[in-house]
Amino acid sequence: MKSKLLVTGFVPFSSHRENISEKAIKILSSEGVTGTEIDTLLLSVDEHGSRAISKILQTKNDFTAFLLMGLAENAEKVRIERFARNSFAMKTPDNSGRMKNEGEIIPGSETVVEAIAPIQAFDEMIHEDDRICWSTDAGGFVCNETYYRTLISAREVGHPNVIFTHLPSESELPLGQQLDIIKRICRIISKRQNLRISSGLILDDSGRVLSCRRKRRDKWSGYWEFPGGKIEVGESSREAVIRELLEELNVIVKPGRVISQIEFSYEYRDIIMDLWHCGTLDRNDIIPNEHDQIRWLDKDELLDVDWLPADSPIIESWVENGIPIF
Repeated sequence: MKSKLLVTGFVPFSSHRENISEKAIKILSSEGVTGTEIDTLLLSVDEHGSRAISKILQTKNDFTAFLLMGLAENAEKVRIERFARNSFAMKTPDNSGRMKNEGEIIPGSETVVEAIAPIQAFDEMIHEDDRICWSTDAGGFVCNETYYRTLISAREVGHPNVIFTHLPSESELPLGQQLDIIKRICRIISKRQNLRISSGLILDDSGRVLSCRRKRRDKWSGYWEFPGGKIEVGESSREAVIRELLEELNVIVKPGRVISQIEFSYEYRDIIMDLWHCGTLDRNDIIPNEHDQIRWLDKDELLDVDWLPADSPIIESWVENGIPIF
């Protein structure tokens, strides 16, 4: 899929006569970004605007990444928002007169969701430029509401990149300098995701394979997988599988060897997964924290569940050749 980025800004709100994010997208629409195909969209500062990108994601579209921008009234730097929170905390009404200072944006949904973005690339950008910083609080106004709704919808369709950037006023940082930063962010967020994953094969005393079903949270909800997750910056594959299985299953494992390495391309991301043999564990020691169901499967049962596409080649080989015991 060819990369295409949607960049959004907001109209003025409250007592502000202008919104720097609106000015930025007008210039981007005219100048473009070298090496990146972009479209721009101006959002209203109300509930309708907060739902606009989610609606785009829920219909057929050709965007592979989304950069959301808004004004941060008291910021001194360009703030890249790491998280969105499922809560209202408005201090002033939005442009429709709506004033919500408490309650959840999406009732019953997760409290916090993280940006879908190449975090390491942004870490490096921030390290090299003191005009930019990470932020862990996107506020309680329509910016955070829009970000939260967009991230939830993005996960439901397969995790296209999504990041929100709060821009300071021009009195703090000239628009020309901010545009230079925005264009660099555009190039980073447009790149296809490449993830390193570390997962674990766990067997019970009868040689059955532990399989874990994903909770209802994204496009692959209800599919089964090996326990594991993303390798963090500065972490080895072995360290990652130990950490992930402790977090997901409340067990400490001693990975022996990598029994398989899979490369797989999803719609928006490419992954390389190391599958570690983590030995035999007592079934009663397993406490699933991040999956809604687990099953222990023998060779003849391996195809009784729907495995994630990246895991399926391994399972198919075991059906033919047997489960690796050690």
